Order: sequence, then C-alpha cells, then structure tokens
Amino acid sequence: MGGKSEVDEAFAVYRAFLWAIGVWPLEEKSFSQILRYIVAAVVQVTFLLHTFTEILLNNGKVSDMVDVFFFSSAAFLTFAKHTYLHLHKDAIRENLRCYLDDWSNTKDEHFLRIMREHVKIYKYQFHIYNLCGYVGTTLFMCRSILINILAKRQLGPGESYNYQFICQTSYLSQDTLAKYYPIIMAIQYIQCMYCCTSGACTDCFFFGLVFHLCAQFEILKIKWERLGTKDFGVTAVHDRVKVNALIARHKELVKLGENLESGFNNTILVQLMISIVLICMSGCSILVAIMRNDHVTMLISTNSISFMVTETLIYGYASDYLVTQSESIVQAVYSSSWYDMDSSVKKDIVFVMMRAKIPLHITAGKFFCVTRNTIVQLLKTSVSYLSVLRLTLEMSHQEGQL
Repeated sequence: MGGKSEVDEAFAVYRAFLWAIGVWPLEEKSFSQILRYIVAAVVQVTFLLHTFTEILLNNGKVSDMVDVFFFSSAAFLTFAKHTYLHLHKDAIRENLRCYLDDWSNTKDEHFLRIMREHVKIYKYQFHIYNLCGYVGTTLFMCRSILINILAKRQLGPGESYNYQFICQTSYLSQDTLAKYYPIIMAIQYIQCMYCCTSGACTDCFFFGLVFHLCAQFEILKIKWERLGTKDFGVTAVHDRVKVNALIARHKELVKLGENLESGFNNTILVQLMISIVLICMSGCSILVAIMRNDHVTMLISTNSISFMVTETLIYGYASDYLVTQSESIVQAVYSSSWYDMDSSVKKDIVFVMMRAKIPLHITAGKFFCVTRNTIVQLLKTSVSYLSVLRLTLEMSHQEGQL
C-alpha cells in the first residue's frame, strides 16, 4: 500500500497551480474557488483583448506585429484550455479519485514501484516544462527593460523616447505610457505569467493523468500474465472470481481512458491548430532578428519554438504511450493460462482480447487520433507555412518595412 505521503504527493505538483487558477477538479465549489477562476479568466481575457486591439490598429512594423500575433494566439489558447478544464471537471474528478484509490489500495511492492517510476517521469516533465515557460516569459520582460535602458542612455537633451513593453501598446499616448511605465509592465508580466500557468499546467496535468493510467495498464498486464501462477496467488486456474476481477478492472480503465478523451479532445484540437501559428510566428521573429542582428530576440523566439514543440510532443507522446499500453493487454491475456480454464471462462477471455484489440485513442476534436506521427506532420506543416512567410519578410525587408 502506498504511504500517505505518496498518495498526497502523487498529484500535488498539479494541485498547487491548478488551485491557484480555480480549476483543481477535486476542489468543491465555493466562493473562493469561483473568485480565483474568475480572476484568472479576466486576466487572460484582458490580455487577449489587448492583443486583438493591437492587431486591428496595426500600428507597428512587421517585426512588432509578429510578437503581437504570437501573444494573441497564446492568450487564446490558454483561455480555451482554462475554460475546457473547468467545463470537464466532473469527468476528470472521477479519474483523479480512482487514481488516488489506486495508491491507497495497491499493496504489491512491484506494482508500487511501477507507479513511482511513472510519477517520477511526469514530475520531472512538469518542473522542466514550466521552468521553460516561466523563463521564456521573463526573458520577454527583460528584453523590453534592457531595450528601454539602453535607448534612454543614447537620448540627447530634450529628446523623447517611445517605451517598449512585453507586448506592443500603441493605443495609449506616449505620455501615459511614460507616466505609468512600471505599472503597465507589471500588468503585462502578470498577464503573461497567468497565461503560462494556465496553459503549461493543463498540458502537464494531461500528461500526468495519462501516465498514471498507463501505469495501471502495465500493472493489469502483469496480473494477466501471472494468472494461473503462484505469484498471482490463485489456488486454481479455474478461479472465475479472479478472471472476473481482471475483466472488471479492464472495463474500469477503459472508462477512465474515455473520460480523458472526452475531457481533452477539444483542448488538443485547439492546441494543434494554434501551435502551427505560434511556431510560424516565432520562426518569423527569428528571421527578422537575423536581419537586424538582434541576438536577444533570437534567443527568446528559439525558446518559444522549443516550448511550443514540446507542448505538442506532450500530447503526442502521452497519447501514443496510452495506445501502446492498452494494446499490450492482448498479448498479456494470451500469455495467461487460459488453455487450462473452464470453457465458459475461455469464452470470456476471447471477448477480453477482442476488446483489447481496440486501443484507447486520444483524438483531436474527434477528427483524428493524436500520435507521434501526428506531431511530425504538424511540424512539417509549420515549416511549409514558415517558408511562405520567409518570402514575405524578405520582400518587406527590401521595401524597408521591417
């Protein structure tokens, strides 16, 4: 049996961050929960409206508008994830409660070791992934501050300066921007951090939920393989009770997988579509930075591309792993001592194998199954779009619009 600390810590990394934005599934509805959810939603929506306004005004150069499009797409994506996670809270709550019961009820040390190994993987993934997101957001702010400091030093007497911010702010007068510069910079940084938390934590939460489910499939596979052996603890190969228990467990895991599919398929669809846009926008920023010899922007945009590629790989790898683990039940059932069982039990075994041949899939909006091959195709599409944008940027550079 997993210790109390293990049960508490299995999903503690997600609880702290999702609780802060009001979408932790196990939290009961209360005034505090609603307030945190509304605050997070308002922060994201205001940042989204800000970027939309800048797009409509179109007052900046190509390089400035590339950043605006990047922030606009990212804000829309994080708001969609935040909303979908809130709407599908009940299905995800059912999964979480079952997962916590798994930790409490598992006594076999070998099974606990399998679960711990999966926990270790998704904890490392969570910390590294969120660190990249927060570092990237902070780099955007540091770049703006550094540009402002260097530009001020080069000003002559009586000269004015247009302040740079994390995201372009052209609908306010320069006097207002200069007067409230620290406040506006802080507000934009908070908005970006909220978006980063909502987006990155949703991705990591999905990864953790899928990995725990895969661990349970691996444990179920071992139980099927042990069926009829002394290791499994059965006294007779004809013990229908044990077989029925394994069948019931398989049905339960399939139901939990379907909950994940229904809870995240729309999120994944939006993620994949927006990822193409964000990768292209970051690629454009790198091209513009190369033309300007702006090494800081090149570093930030490279980090953004790495973050977006990793974000898509999270969904592709986790979904692919779930397919592999759910399919492995077929071979595990066949490896059991089914040939020594009663004929009525053998018939049940056949149906188990037929059902296990249909692997669990995570889809993107019910349109297509998400696998690692899906991510490869996504990256190919992004590079194709980027090549077209590169030609547009070269023309703009020749005309002096950059």
